[in-house]
Amino acid sequence: MQLIKKLHATQLLTFKALYFLFLAIFKDGINALMLLGFISKLHKDKDALHYDEETLTYPTLYAKSLKLAKQLHFKYNIHSKNRVAIVAFNSSNAIISLFATSRLGANIYMLNPNLSQPQFLKLFSRMNFDFYIYDDELESLFTQSKFKDISLSTYGEKNSIKEHLKESFDESKKLRYFKPSMITVLTGGTTKEAKPASRSSFNFGFLYPFSELLLKANLDNYRLVYIATPIYHGFGLSAVFIATVLGAKMYVDKRFEVHTMDKNILNDKIEVVIGVPLMINRLMKQDKHFESLKVIISGGAMLYPTLATHILETHGEIIYNLYGTSEAGFCIMATPKMLKIHPNSIGKAIRGVNRRLADDGELEVKTSWSIDLDNWIKTGDRAIIDDDGMIFLKGRVDDMIVSGGENVYPLELETILLTHEDILEVGVIGVKDEEFGERLKAIVVKKADSNLDKENLKQWIKEHGARHLVPSIIEFREKLDYTHLGKLDKVQLK
Repeated sequence: MQLIKKLHATQLLTFKALYFLFLAIFKDGINALMLLGFISKLHKDKDALHYDEETLTYPTLYAKSLKLAKQLHFKYNIHSKNRVAIVAFNSSNAIISLFATSRLGANIYMLNPNLSQPQFLKLFSRMNFDFYIYDDELESLFTQSKFKDISLSTYGEKNSIKEHLKESFDESKKLRYFKPSMITVLTGGTTKEAKPASRSSFNFGFLYPFSELLLKANLDNYRLVYIATPIYHGFGLSAVFIATVLGAKMYVDKRFEVHTMDKNILNDKIEVVIGVPLMINRLMKQDKHFESLKVIISGGAMLYPTLATHILETHGEIIYNLYGTSEAGFCIMATPKMLKIHPNSIGKAIRGVNRRLADDGELEVKTSWSIDLDNWIKTGDRAIIDDDGMIFLKGRVDDMIVSGGENVYPLELETILLTHEDILEVGVIGVKDEEFGERLKAIVVKKADSNLDKENLKQWIKEHGARHLVPSIIEFREKLDYTHLGKLDKVQLK
């Protein structure tokens, strides 16, 4: 009953909405552009997207997306059998490209623009893409003769989406129906061979996680949403679709800059921020009280207990942590009330999720919106589940070391060290040890005015953790390296 009230309040469950939905399906079929068209009818006067001083309304965003879809089809012959790679940071034209290609039933691949040119060429050779949409920074790669006629830049002066959207075009041309497109994100592509995780661009299974966010985070109460996470990551991609369904105004920037984020929140009274913990942590370090913020949604990486507690103490019960994988999607949520009691928990499985622990303690999930509906999906995380269903991560399966015959997880030591008042950042890895086989090594960034030394820190660890967590090596550094998604880059640590 509460969900029905929520859906009615968002105008999604009204006779008018059902009528508009029927018209949208009749015009565009079943795909992401149909969803945008439906919402543009429902919220015809509302702003949809703000990027680089430009704001698009929902009808304008839809019209531009449809125009680009027609140009891609009639000029470049893009259709449902094609593989289209979108290699772009967050921007209006990247999002327009996403909606446009979904209308054509193309198989869409969201690629990380941070890859090196050799990595791109290797990936392109393996995946056999038919068409490319790319950011201008990658022009030297895509001006090669083999890409020249099968690529468009997002904002270039020539042969770009920017120019195509300006030029006249016979928009009376009708697109035929295509099957729903598949959208693929690639996981692990920066440090190892990327693995594809694909799902339909329109899957009714997403109603479960969407309804949980409506019921638990009350997202229907807010209009202004800042999406910091890149859309080439599943978390950022989901944020775009959820904000669209709600008819919210999305704010995106090409790259994450904390001062830009700070400025947008203060000047435009942003109500919801969606980002990875690294971004949220840097925002909180501005030591400002962001009065307009009503919801902070963290995901894509580990939310450390110290950050969750800090937000609860300074801004109240506004922090939500989402846990999921590229293969399974969002499946576990920690609400502010959960984090207040258990700041080190990832929360409970949401409705529609089955979870279990394998014999080795690895967390496995099964959902109706995962890429494999028939089998349990391994998360790669070992966990424990208490009697109330709260889930606590012990660490990554491939991070575990065996020290003196005991299983040891670097995450345990990282969590303890981050409670030390003189420590800003920390990374823990396993290193070879002649006596124990393996031991822990802690790489620590301490506060500038701290007098903390290695011996004092070792003694402190002995007093706050188990004996096997005391590292054999402690190294102080001025900074740690993170991946483009805000995860600690453990390859660089080693």
